[in-house]
Amino acid sequence: YGRNINNTDFLSEDELFVGDEVVVYGQLKMFHSTKELDRGNYITSLYRAVEPVTFNPPSCVMTSGSNVSLFSNAFNEWDAEVYYTIDGTEPSTTNGTYFDVWGDLIELTQTTTVKAVTYVPDLDKYSPVTQATYTIVSSEEPGWVGNPYSVSQALDALDQNSNIQGAYVHGIVSRIVQIETTQYYNATYFISDDGQQSNELQVYRGKYISRADFTSQDQLQIGDIVTVFGDLTVYNGTTKEFKPKNYIEHFYRPTSIIISQNQIEVDCNATFGIINVTYSNDILVNAYHPTLQFCDAQGNAASYDWLTVTLSENTSWDLDYEISANSGDEARTAYLKIVYHDTDSNLDVVSNIVSITQSEFQIDYATLPFYFNGGHTDIENTVGLKGKNLGDDYSSSPKLKFENKNNQISSLVLKINEVPGVLTYDIQSHSANNDTWTGTFKVQVSTDGNTWIDKLVY
Repeated sequence: YGRNINNTDFLSEDELFVGDEVVVYGQLKMFHSTKELDRGNYITSLYRAVEPVTFNPPSCVMTSGSNVSLFSNAFNEWDAEVYYTIDGTEPSTTNGTYFDVWGDLIELTQTTTVKAVTYVPDLDKYSPVTQATYTIVSSEEPGWVGNPYSVSQALDALDQNSNIQGAYVHGIVSRIVQIETTQYYNATYFISDDGQQSNELQVYRGKYISRADFTSQDQLQIGDIVTVFGDLTVYNGTTKEFKPKNYIEHFYRPTSIIISQNQIEVDCNATFGIINVTYSNDILVNAYHPTLQFCDAQGNAASYDWLTVTLSENTSWDLDYEISANSGDEARTAYLKIVYHDTDSNLDVVSNIVSITQSEFQIDYATLPFYFNGGHTDIENTVGLKGKNLGDDYSSSPKLKFENKNNQISSLVLKINEVPGVLTYDIQSHSANNDTWTGTFKVQVSTDGNTWIDKLVY
């Protein structure tokens, strides 16, 4: 029950070989008739006379015709030699094929286990034998670097084979268990096809991109898209996972767009403002530029003639808006969103939908006594009055023309905060051909501006 150098975990079988010279620190004891170091011991130093062969790539799934290269760090110190076999036998100077580490490649056309050994003639010593297994698949089959497993494909594959060496799996980070940045510098997390916490594959004690250490908590976030390389297994017969020493082969963090305000409400007057927008990846956003889209509440394309919105010219890409005055009787609402086409994932990143609502035209209270003898062009400048669908002004009093313009009822609304003693008005009919005027003229009152009661009808 010993631990590795500096009291760290053993993460793979190739970290200790027969023939390694070690210094071990711990408490000696006699267990029954066995002399041993007690639990908690660890290696303080390790010397390996001849470094073993390493494989590039390591054990993995690949297509027919792929190449494997071999190397040994023994070449940094000695005039070494490398020998390998592909028939399952142990390689040596008398058994196997000599491999020139500076130029040779091993081309594989079928599933093969390659065994290799380093030999140093000056020492007349061999390194421990190392091996790697390469599973050959057609280019259409998943699991290799050019066509990684989806998470669901990897889970199905583990139902058929509980140990798969050297597989590539593509998924979205759905849960993060731990990012350890003080001692082991690895991360344990889950990936799934849709980023949800179901049908997940655990990535156990994995390294960062290209086997680099995890050194900060923000190197991995939920929603990151990753392709992980390593050995797959079913731990304890229940947990489908990557074994330790896996690493991220490809990493991509999608750009997210967050608009600071989901709802904006303004009064009927013309106005303008700025809406702040947050982008999680400023570099990509500034390189490819987001676009603004007007839409309906469901996100479908729409247009609005009373609202102008632009993305600001500076690198913040905030929203500048201008709203024209609303002279109508009804409130109006516009919807918009920001879309950024992410070229790395070939996906559209869409912000939350923002609604901008402008209230209907509001009439200020008139002050009594009140008198008006103007035309409809004067109404908008007169406190307490509002007109709708009025015709062109007459040249003399009375000037207002009620003519159901655009086939809609003409109206004049007077808003006061107390009932006047006398309401006086004149009604005249006008016809160029002296035709009889027909129609209905009503005087109505309302306490809320919504429900109207007839007081006089002509």
